[in-house]
Amino acid sequence: MTKPHDARTAVRAFTLCVVLGASIPVSTWAAPNEPIAPAVQGANEDPALRFERDRAACLSGRSGQDQATCLREAGAALQAARRNELASGDGHLQQNAEARCRVFAGADRSDCLARVRGEGTVSGSVEGGGILRETVTIVPAPAPAPSVPAK
Repeated sequence: MTKPHDARTAVRAFTLCVVLGASIPVSTWAAPNEPIAPAVQGANEDPALRFERDRAACLSGRSGQDQATCLREAGAALQAARRNELASGDGHLQQNAEARCRVFAGADRSDCLARVRGEGTVSGSVEGGGILRETVTIVPAPAPAPSVPAK
């Protein structure tokens, strides 16, 4: 048997979802195959506009995450942006990627850095389980040892 309090809570939650859903500007709606891209992106973008775009992506199912996680991440990004704690730009990404190569030495490190810089081929996706970055290094076989004629 359902308690009256539980029914009121469910109705309030549903109403809140409807009100929040109706507050998304029509400009953030996109057809299923169109990318969601505002006119202004990046460090100078208004955090509220970014949140609206991220939220629309979450609700449309095109974010690559489950909806609850996506909405939670969008809200956390909005809070961090308002506190001016969001770092943007490829510099940080590049530094992080290069830091991952420090565990290697010599040619292995050089190969890792080449993949980080975008050399080679890239396949896969985050949604599909991972991105594979591949470089091919041709290593010549060692020269055969001179043979000694049998006596």
